Amino acid sequence: MIQLKIHGNLLNWIKNFLTNRQNMVKIGKCFSNCYTTENGTPQGSSISPLLFIIMVNDFPKLSKYTSDAFFADDCTIWRSGNNCAQIIFHLQQELDLISDWCQKWGFKMNTEKSCGIVFTNKIINLSSIILKIGGKKYHLMIRLNY
Repeated sequence: MIQLKIHGNLLNWIKNFLTNRQNMVKIGKCFSNCYTTENGTPQGSSISPLLFIIMVNDFPKLSKYTSDAFFADDCTIWRSGNNCAQIIFHLQQELDLISDWCQKWGFKMNTEKSCGIVFTNKIINLSSIILKIGGKKYHLMIRLNY
């Protein structure tokens, strides 16, 4: 936030807003025990989406041949070309860069919900395509275009 020239009372207020928060879950008439979170912003707060945008403002710059898009806290990356092996090699480099960034800032990627899709008009062996996030292989699907 300092790099974005957020300072003074506003910065202090945001620090206080995010630090040592006591949380409790309510389901019906039942309440959980109090707990604190390691990182993140409170759900339902009007300032939380803005703070999240500030947090992902330094998302890694990917190569000029790889594109990315965000929707809320979901990110998609894609790359196209004629050489599948080369595409996979470069996508893995991008995933490693993103994984390092996530580790640096305390983000956790959900590899259970992550998947890759191959769009091609060629016959390929899906088992030959291996992409990993944090050392864990993620699911691939294939879409053949004829």
